[in-house]
Amino acid sequence: MFVTPDGFNGVSPFQEGNDPAVDSDANPDNGLMSDVVTLTSGEIDDTIDAGFFQLFADINLEKFTRVDANPIQLTKLVAVEPIDGGLIGQDLCDDALGLGKPEALIFEYIPGNTVDTDQDPSKAVILSNNGVDDDGTSFIVVSDEDDANKALDGDGKQFFRGNVDFGELFEANDNTDSFGSKTFIHFFDNANGGLLQTIEYHTSCSQPIQLGDVIGNATLFGYDGEDAPLVTIPQPEFVDANEVPGPETLVGTTVEFRYEVRNTGDSEISNVMLTDDRIADITFVEGDTDGDGNLDTNETWIYTASEVATGGLVTNKGTVTGVVNGNTTVAFDTANYTGIGGGGSPGPYPPTGHIGGIDLGDLTKYLFFFANGSQDANWQAATKGFAGDVVVDGIQAHERTSGHVSYGGTIYTNASTLGAWQDIVHDNPGQANAVTGQTALVADLEADLNSAFSQINALTATSGFSNRSSTSL
Repeated sequence: MFVTPDGFNGVSPFQEGNDPAVDSDANPDNGLMSDVVTLTSGEIDDTIDAGFFQLFADINLEKFTRVDANPIQLTKLVAVEPIDGGLIGQDLCDDALGLGKPEALIFEYIPGNTVDTDQDPSKAVILSNNGVDDDGTSFIVVSDEDDANKALDGDGKQFFRGNVDFGELFEANDNTDSFGSKTFIHFFDNANGGLLQTIEYHTSCSQPIQLGDVIGNATLFGYDGEDAPLVTIPQPEFVDANEVPGPETLVGTTVEFRYEVRNTGDSEISNVMLTDDRIADITFVEGDTDGDGNLDTNETWIYTASEVATGGLVTNKGTVTGVVNGNTTVAFDTANYTGIGGGGSPGPYPPTGHIGGIDLGDLTKYLFFFANGSQDANWQAATKGFAGDVVVDGIQAHERTSGHVSYGGTIYTNASTLGAWQDIVHDNPGQANAVTGQTALVADLEADLNSAFSQINALTATSGFSNRSSTSL
């Protein structure tokens, strides 16, 4: 019989393994007795032994998984078509603009077979047209040589030559002087030939040159004059417009959205889903570099969407969700823009800048600007109504109306209300809006107006009219 030593509270299993030399012979089911052993006189059996051990307190093991607080990140950007058309619609050769004759012209390659310019039909013309490139990349030569094959061989002045993709810009540059009267653009299938189209464009400033001119495959995008920096067609730019009112654009134009989804944690994110509270059609563009369908820590996924601009303040929210280490992660971001000119797209506003020698600033963006209506700001009804944005110094103005005013657009005021003009907004739901508290806007337009008056007053009177009164005219 074995006795448990002090401090021990366990015994090894009885004869586990059937090896007498190492197993325990203390049977816990028999009072720690061993099997009966018979010895003869002088015989020794040293295999009868017991294994005792001490049990300590239980050890509790709990496994923790590190989860980032919110590893998915969303940035939503918005790009709108600029209201200010820059110099679109103006003859860039006009001396009043001070640009000088062109030293470089930037064109966009947009396949086409029409001409839309203010130049005489014989000056801007498609000379030959043999179809559209089948792979989207053409070899273009810009030269003063009208013969396409000679231009391809290098004859004449070479203003540009190289491969250009559809939608890509290319620059024709006369590094020695301004352009001559005739410039020819030859479009080839490749550098070895295969003429697709030849166009002629007048470039000496004896004919108007305007941004946006279309001559077949070429659209004029930029103009670099002798006396001024490069001017181009204003382009939409993506901005992070979390704050109201966001960028302004004309109702009816296209608004683009860009969503950037990132993983700021240490583990990949699966089941990524992006939604927008106003736009259903969202397109994944790129970012899943390894193609595994999971947002990895070194990836940024890009999505795009678009909509037609509506009137007034527009706010929409993007939401992205995903799963990381079995937990859902979510992020939100908003974008704002303001559509003006409600009731349809009235087309580009007249450009800001010099008009008739007078710098009108931002005044031309608006249908009316009431700088001082303190005597009477009476908006009278018109048979065909009004379309365009209006600004009023509502702190001074006494607003009232005469009859029902049909109106589409946004009315801006520096006051807290529109007074009686609020009825115009109420009477034209869905196409008329109001924005109050526009102190800075009103102040800027008043400064533009005062500046314009000062410039007008400084003009030299037309001969023969210097002594005429306004009533006599």
